[in-house]
Amino acid sequence: MYCDFKKGLRPVSRLNLVSHALSILPPDQSIHVLDDRGRIFAAVRESGSWHNHYPGDPRIELDLSRLVSFYDTALVPSLIPSRINQTRFSHRLANISSEDTHAVMRAIDEALSNPCTGSGVDWRTLFQVITLRYADRLELLQHHLNASDTETASRTPSEVAAHVLHELRIMLAPYILHSATPIPRHPTSNTWASPVFQHCATTHTDFITSISSTLTSSERLLLKTIRGTNREICRVVVKIWAEAVLEGLDPALPPSAASPDTDEKRLSDALARWRADIQRLMDWLSWSVWIKCRPACSFEVHVSALMRLNYCSKPRHCRKCAIYRLGHSSVRRKMNILVVEALVLQHMMMKSFRNLDVCVVLHLMA
Repeated sequence: MYCDFKKGLRPVSRLNLVSHALSILPPDQSIHVLDDRGRIFAAVRESGSWHNHYPGDPRIELDLSRLVSFYDTALVPSLIPSRINQTRFSHRLANISSEDTHAVMRAIDEALSNPCTGSGVDWRTLFQVITLRYADRLELLQHHLNASDTETASRTPSEVAAHVLHELRIMLAPYILHSATPIPRHPTSNTWASPVFQHCATTHTDFITSISSTLTSSERLLLKTIRGTNREICRVVVKIWAEAVLEGLDPALPPSAASPDTDEKRLSDALARWRADIQRLMDWLSWSVWIKCRPACSFEVHVSALMRLNYCSKPRHCRKCAIYRLGHSSVRRKMNILVVEALVLQHMMMKSFRNLDVCVVLHLMA
């Protein structure tokens, strides 16, 4: 946050723009300006939303080599108990201890006073590589496993499992070794898939080992984070793939290497198990790219940032929306975005919407 705009910034323009203040207008004109001001504010919000996803605003470059995070359990241990069995949307700082608050402030002071430039690792790109590699594929895998009864009415468990295995093979293609085949004498063991897991979990971060001595404490936290995330993704994906192979679903393996008596009932049980595994993984990751209404809103509808602030109890699965069309009627004309969000925030403070699965969507056009 900049407190002194003369320090490090150079103004490029000073313009006297048209004011939209209501106090200087006659009562009969105020309502039209109120509507217009709501549209302008909505346009500002919309333009800001262009940077919601990677790479954010390219004019702002974060120095991740001096990152201070409340997810650093060594720095802020008091927040660990309140996060147990909670999704990331529910994480708050309300239970932080005074000792941890002072520790965070000291860490910030040290980071700001440290001239070290870090190891040179492009952490933002590295995190984005992992996200791009798995986000859409995990979502598609979840779609296959969560397909509705109507969609799967004519598909047998074997056909659904075949779609799942196809996606898994695409995800793991760079890591599946020629020697990775089940052990005939141990048809239920997954140890044969361990090399696939090791390559999957370490390929993107092994190169950092050679420069580990140049990492700052913040970069070591980043490395621990990306390693832990990558390992968990690979653990779940390789586990499901290995189980699918043992069910005899992989045509690339010799038939004798897999189970010869695959049946639909057992496959149905396996699909339910895999569905739960993928759901737990995606809940644990809680990536922002999955926060969206399904089906997606039209071009004229903007999802309020309130949804991203846990206003919805299940943001990723939210389907019910309250739509306000600005200027649509004499009543709604008064309900501009400022008023709507003020009312919603008031109810949020009263906790009256805590259990509602409702998004507030603001219509940008009349």
